[in-house]
Amino acid sequence: MSLEIIKNYDYTALLFLGGMCKIIEQLYPKVDTYLKRFERYNELPLGKRNYIIKNFIKSFLLLALSMSVFKPVIWPAIRYNQWNSKLIHLTGAMYTSNDLMGLVMVESLPYSTKMHHAISTTLCITCFSLDFQTSHLGKMMFVYTFASSQAYLVNFYLGARLLTDKAKLEIVRIASRNIYFICCLFNWGWHLLWVSNNYSIMNTGHIMYFFLLFWIIKDDIILLSWLNNTMIKFS
Repeated sequence: MSLEIIKNYDYTALLFLGGMCKIIEQLYPKVDTYLKRFERYNELPLGKRNYIIKNFIKSFLLLALSMSVFKPVIWPAIRYNQWNSKLIHLTGAMYTSNDLMGLVMVESLPYSTKMHHAISTTLCITCFSLDFQTSHLGKMMFVYTFASSQAYLVNFYLGARLLTDKAKLEIVRIASRNIYFICCLFNWGWHLLWVSNNYSIMNTGHIMYFFLLFWIIKDDIILLSWLNNTMIKFS
């Protein structure tokens, strides 16, 4: 089995992930130069500035993914049950690259966010070995990834709030909260429905996936409550 995984592993997607990380690394100083026109930005420490850059890059990256993958990936999966594993691997690499670089470039990320990024990176690298046409686990990963991509406005708000008065972004905060809430409900509902319909075929891989997913959901709840101005803290 291990030899089969090695043989079928999508090394092209792994190289693409590395290339995307390099591109994002090179974007940091370019975005930094642009943001220096904002007075508040120049007053922030390096860690905060990199945090802003990370969120702006992720916002535009997720927007690009949301707009570009529907025709080649989403529609064939919905209409014809055809899952293009190669394209999905590349999509996962694009989604994950900013999370991985966030761990490298941004100091003092909240612990829940670090766990979220570390787990999403682990799942992404794992998914390069999966055939999405036949893997229930792979399909669950993709659904969570694609639905989460629709919340790109959240990352824009996380960055923009540090550059201007929050009151000026109240409409953006409310819209971000509502979109994020819908995305979370869709993700959680889809996964619960899958479990109710397929609990008899669950194996160790599925159990490990749901264990890791717990940490992502935990971070989702923390962020959602923060966007709603009712911060939930987990001990």
